[in-house]
Amino acid sequence: MVYLKDQIKEGRLLLSGPSFNPKIGEQETRKEATLVFRVEDEETLLQLIKLDPYWTEGLVAEFQITEWNPMFGMLGASADQIEEHLAKK
Repeated sequence: MVYLKDQIKEGRLLLSGPSFNPKIGEQETRKEATLVFRVEDEETLLQLIKLDPYWTEGLVAEFQITEWNPMFGMLGASADQIEEHLAKK
């Protein structure tokens, strides 16, 4: 959690959370999460992923990178706008 909170403070991680995966019979389905980062390029993102404790502890079986361009809402805001919004809280 500390690592993710640090990434949020640095303005790199915009949101993070587990996906809902119900149990199938008595077996639990695999655990998944979605993380949305704001970074300069894929190389920077890969560096951040490899520093994540879930990665370093071998808990990440696979991951997928999808480039996304949010156009509306807070995720489409600039880093300055987000900081300004957070400062008001």
